[in-house]
Amino acid sequence: MKAVVGETVVAEAGSDAVVGIEGNDYFPPDSVAAGVLRTSATPYCCQWQGMLARWILSGCRRGSWLPLLGRA
Repeated sequence: MKAVVGETVVAEAGSDAVVGIEGNDYFPPDSVAAGVLRTSATPYCCQWQGMLARWILSGCRRGSWLPLLGRA
C-alpha cells in the first residue's frame, strides 16, 4: 500500500503492516519516506492515547499526520 499526496509518496508498506481503523489507514513509522514529514511545534492530545506528536507534510500548507505509534 502507498500513501500518496500529489506526486509525493509519503509512505509505503505491505498491506499486512498497515492498520485500518474507522476508515483510516495507519502506516508503520519505518515506512515513511525520509524527509517527507517534519515535526510540528504543536502537540496533539488524544482522549484515548494521551499526548501525541503531530507531523506536517513538508512543503504542504494544510494537513497533518498523527502516527499510530508516534507518542510525543
